Amino acid sequence: MEESKIAIVTIQRVKNYGAALQAYALQTTLFKLNYLNEILDYKRDIKKNKLVKSKYGYTGLLLVFAIEKLKQLRRYILNVIAFKDIRLKKLNGINDIFENFDKTFLIYSKKQYLESNLAESNKHYVGFVCGSDQVWNHNFDFSIDAFFLNFVEKGKRKIAFAPSFGIEDVPKSLHEKYQKSFNDFDFLSVREAEGAKILNEITGHNVPVLLDPIFLLSKNDWIENFSIKTQNNRKPFILCYTLGKEDEIALEICRKIASENDYDVVRLGRGRDDVKLNDLIVEWSVGPIEFLELIYNSKLVVTNSFHGTAFSINFNIPFFCVLSKKNKRTSRINNILRVFNLEERIVYEYDKSIHLKLNLKDPSTINDIILKEREKALEYLNKALV
Repeated sequence: MEESKIAIVTIQRVKNYGAALQAYALQTTLFKLNYLNEILDYKRDIKKNKLVKSKYGYTGLLLVFAIEKLKQLRRYILNVIAFKDIRLKKLNGINDIFENFDKTFLIYSKKQYLESNLAESNKHYVGFVCGSDQVWNHNFDFSIDAFFLNFVEKGKRKIAFAPSFGIEDVPKSLHEKYQKSFNDFDFLSVREAEGAKILNEITGHNVPVLLDPIFLLSKNDWIENFSIKTQNNRKPFILCYTLGKEDEIALEICRKIASENDYDVVRLGRGRDDVKLNDLIVEWSVGPIEFLELIYNSKLVVTNSFHGTAFSINFNIPFFCVLSKKNKRTSRINNILRVFNLEERIVYEYDKSIHLKLNLKDPSTINDIILKEREKALEYLNKALV
């Protein structure tokens, strides 16, 4: 066996700020605690591909692969050639930015694993930590079986650090399967109270609720580790980072607050709709570090993202969470706001009273909670890894 290493099993190599930064935070913290560790370079199985392979073999799988490539080419033609907009071309460079972040700041296993050969990783590690992120969300289009650590041999330490289900309940049909997996863990924890309730319902155990790994690092840690600069020479701005149905409400809120305060609005560009936002500053080439720098330098963050919310709290930046009353998948955000007594930061639509809440009430109270929760998480890790 190689040196006594820990393997982190999480959602990785994806174009997602939260996934990349939570993995960095957990890995960095384990090194601080003097535990050698690597992120398991695991290529997730796509559920649809597994089904096609089981029914039609490799021929069917190759056909699916060819169709996906044709779809990618069609998207490129529509986005870049038909619209002839250089800004959309920059979106293709995002993958390179994330890959560079991975190469520079994350340490991966030397070997890349598939679901079929994950058991081979046992000879390289003394323990495995799954989490954080939504590793137990069964609604994803890829298999989450690896994140239950069923491939880990007896005698190896199995630890769950603040994983999330991402949803409020798990179908009864999955309870028996999950129970077998959960009962085999040496240490269990979750990221949300709703997750603790699910685990209690399935296993009968009460497990600790821990904050996302990004809180393991302080505001100063993030600033120093990535040399984040204060942008004193630019006009004050609101950062608008939303995904999905709340876009229009978020943009309305940003525009009205900006007009009242003479702020710019910076929007993270995601597609053709954002090309039309000529009254906003649309940023296209934003990787994990640039994402942090924008939050750190903003006067206000308007978001419906969990990690957009989490970093705003950790950096003491005023923010609004734009949520939909019809969206039932907001438990992650609701939970973190409850922890910090910040439920008032939720907005469902623009209202003039929003201008009275442009500052956080008491940042010192927020920081006290962060310190308390960080100590709780570090105590859990130290106990689990000994």
